[in-house]
Amino acid sequence: MEDIKALNKACNNKIAFDNQSDSDSSPNVFDARIEDGKLNYDKKWFHRGQPVLIKSKDGSEFNAVLASIGNSEIWLKKTTDNSKFRIFLSNLQKGKFTLQRRAS
Repeated sequence: MEDIKALNKACNNKIAFDNQSDSDSSPNVFDARIEDGKLNYDKKWFHRGQPVLIKSKDGSEFNAVLASIGNSEIWLKKTTDNSKFRIFLSNLQKGKFTLQRRAS
């Protein structure tokens, strides 16, 4: 009888552990895709030449303009110093960077 109780207790602990690990391992996934030279991010369309606000995961943010949109990357031009930099589509999907529209 004690063996059955020990087995049931072990099975219940394993089920509870499995449920906790599933909720912790699901990352925040953002919808980001490129179609016809336009970026669809968070149910909004972005196009070349559009002013945007970039926020990174570490808390920094800056203004930029979409310089070009490739197959798996976007090139942005900072408005402060006109330097160009690249953000991969996978980084947007993982949430490392976020895009927001900005007024012209």
